[in-house]
Amino acid sequence: MTNFGQFLVEKKLIASDVLLDCLIEQLRTIPPTCQLVKDKKLMGTDQILQILEKQASAEIGFKEACLALGFWNSELESSIKKELISVRSPLGNILLRRNLISLTELTKALDEFLSDDQNLLN
Repeated sequence: MTNFGQFLVEKKLIASDVLLDCLIEQLRTIPPTCQLVKDKKLMGTDQILQILEKQASAEIGFKEACLALGFWNSELESSIKKELISVRSPLGNILLRRNLISLTELTKALDEFLSDDQNLLN
């Protein structure tokens, strides 16, 4: 399986260091999970405080702390994933904003990427 960023590198439309920089920028657009959970009222304040305490004491991530405390379930996971997708800045937008690829090149590459069934299966 190839993701779109790797596909662009393989097609030599961008360099791997450019992809890395753009992915780091993309990660910066994503709020911490605890902030997202609080802002979207997916959990109460007391639960979030318990999770943060567990994270700090056990040196684990948010999901692991939720699992340890019995707070994690498929509904919460689905809600978090949905919110993360909605706030994440797409790679294509970052590339265009930085003038690293033209809209025509990006569209053509995306069409080619999506036409490959192997990419869609994964």
